[in-house]
Amino acid sequence: MFFSKGKEIWSLDSKFREDIEDKVRLQLEICDLLQGFSLTVDINSGFGSLGNSIVNNILKDESPKSPV
Repeated sequence: MFFSKGKEIWSLDSKFREDIEDKVRLQLEICDLLQGFSLTVDINSGFGSLGNSIVNNILKDESPKSPV
């Protein structure tokens, strides 16, 4: 029921999306040798769909060779 709420926020609020992208990019820049990236979220909530959007839209583009 709430899974689609995270995707709605991701697609409708560009300011929120840019803030999340900046925070993830900052974390990636801090890493000296990125060997992988773990994201733990509750899959039955809006955070699950938001986490899915982060993985598909940011992490796979920024670090394509690192496992997620």
